[in-house]
Amino acid sequence: MTKESSAEIISLKGGFWKYFWRVIKSAKWLFIRGIAISLMWLVTAVFANTMNVADLTYYNALITIYFFFDIFYFGVTQGVMVLLESKKKDKENYLRAGFYVNAATNFVGAVILFAGGEWILSSLLGLTNVDSMLFYYLMCGVIIFSSVTKYFESTLRLFNKTKQQMNSNIIIFVTIIFGFALLFLVGGVVLTWIPLIFFVAFLLSAIYNARVFRKEFGVNILKLKKVSLSKNEFLIIFTRLLVEIFWQVGYTLASLFLLKYSESIFNTYSYFENVLDVLLNFLYASLHITSLQVARLIGRRRYQGAYIVGKYSVLIALSFWVGYAVLSGILFWPFMMGLNPELLQTGAQTYFLYIGLYLFRVLAWTLSSYVLTAGGKSLAQTIMQVLVTIYYLTFYLLANFIPFNIFIAYGVMAFESLVILTTDVIMFCRKNWTGKGEIVAIVFDFDDTLYQGADWTNWEKYCLHAARKLTGKNLRNIGSGEQVVQALVKHGLDPDLWREYREKNPFPIKNPQEIQVIKNNDLRKLSKRYSLFIATNSTIPEVYDVCKQLKINPKWFKGIYSNRYEKDDLTKFTTYKQIAKEADLYPYEMMVVGNSFDCDILPAQNFGANTLLAENALPTYKNVRRAIKFAESKQK
Repeated sequence: MTKESSAEIISLKGGFWKYFWRVIKSAKWLFIRGIAISLMWLVTAVFANTMNVADLTYYNALITIYFFFDIFYFGVTQGVMVLLESKKKDKENYLRAGFYVNAATNFVGAVILFAGGEWILSSLLGLTNVDSMLFYYLMCGVIIFSSVTKYFESTLRLFNKTKQQMNSNIIIFVTIIFGFALLFLVGGVVLTWIPLIFFVAFLLSAIYNARVFRKEFGVNILKLKKVSLSKNEFLIIFTRLLVEIFWQVGYTLASLFLLKYSESIFNTYSYFENVLDVLLNFLYASLHITSLQVARLIGRRRYQGAYIVGKYSVLIALSFWVGYAVLSGILFWPFMMGLNPELLQTGAQTYFLYIGLYLFRVLAWTLSSYVLTAGGKSLAQTIMQVLVTIYYLTFYLLANFIPFNIFIAYGVMAFESLVILTTDVIMFCRKNWTGKGEIVAIVFDFDDTLYQGADWTNWEKYCLHAARKLTGKNLRNIGSGEQVVQALVKHGLDPDLWREYREKNPFPIKNPQEIQVIKNNDLRKLSKRYSLFIATNSTIPEVYDVCKQLKINPKWFKGIYSNRYEKDDLTKFTTYKQIAKEADLYPYEMMVVGNSFDCDILPAQNFGANTLLAENALPTYKNVRRAIKFAESKQK
């Protein structure tokens, strides 16, 4: 007997807090990885904040470009993930293809960065006091190198190698700490040495990743060959990249708006982004896990479960934000005080605005990027990101004409998050996830349901003979299997004796050529849409024997279950419950089809499943589908 695996779906049983801790357990390596990344930027921000304000602004502006280029490997990785889900055997080819697309995209970016350096610094970023172009060119080289090499690191998660991905990030973290500590000991931060520290860190990470791929997958990423990629497969990778570009353009324009509006606000905002975001990595990791849960539940058409995960995801986000707000206050003053007195006054004013802004952002990210996009609203999210890009581009162009005010600067960003959040809440509530959703499994009775016309004239005699032989008593009025079991229970005997008797003495089917049998083609078509099961009072060997005689193909069924005849309940109620548990189904996701109201339909209704009484005719694809559609319309 086969059963559907449900290991990848985290159980919702026990309520929010039990689900919360299951998510924490599932995301443990992602948490550690995220903390390593955040500590890297925390250390970098602390040391960078010892610079003078002009150098610090220059550095933060290039870090903004650095984060923008992250989308080139992140977006391509998502496209490769889609391909690997469909054709896992071709992983080396898809890894190579993703690398080439990533490298080509970064090559275009490199040409723009190196050829238009002075225009980018003066016109785009608005920096007029740049003394060293050497730092710019060195940072551009690191940006391109890291974006290309981090592609292979990000693909480790596709193969469930999150621990190795964590090790890669820890290598970067330790190298950068060592490099900045060395710089500090020899006389403070030197601007042009910073890119070299980054380069060494990413180089060591790339070497580690190459070893992992060679050891774990037998793929030598240092010797990439030609790729075989269809037009459709290429479009899958490229379109995922475009979606991420639209998202990141808007986010980058928000930072550029602050830079053009006020260098002091931009520097404190960038500082908070690096120092305080160490506390948000539990949020990001949990959102990654919960978004997978939503996607898997939607894929199985379990909308109510997806709705619950969506609500839980919002509650998790709020829980982490509360911790973030409290702990960031503890971390803020020790890092900010004394590092750069010129920014202290602006930082004190913007700190609480930044914390408040993140409340909107956390909820908007939770719904937009994770819950709704995973639930199939990616087109709507892309349209919103295009509008956000236009919104920030407008403010970027008007920045010099807006009166200087800290509240206006953060208000622009808060308004965008608030509008997205409001739109997402409306979309979330209108998805009809609160309804019970669609039926995903059909449970068939076997005898007189999947076939009809057998000669049952000797059935009562068969049952009476079995009862007398098993109990050793001269019994009367025994004409059904339930009555045999009742007699066994009454005399203190095990109900399984009836099953053992039937296995040794199967009831014969007479004249199989005259029996009407369900069409295998109907079962085939139903199995494409639904998980099919058999719940029968017969024994499993009898079912296979009859299937062989009547040419019913058992491969269409995910499981065949025989009634165990529990002492407290002789009906199929326990059997339906067992199927639901092992196949990870809610009762309302099941349609029970049977010929007997008492034996098949009534226990199913008591269990909470949908039912179809097929008393005088064989079930067909059309009438089962018609019954399912009617039941689904009542559930919504």
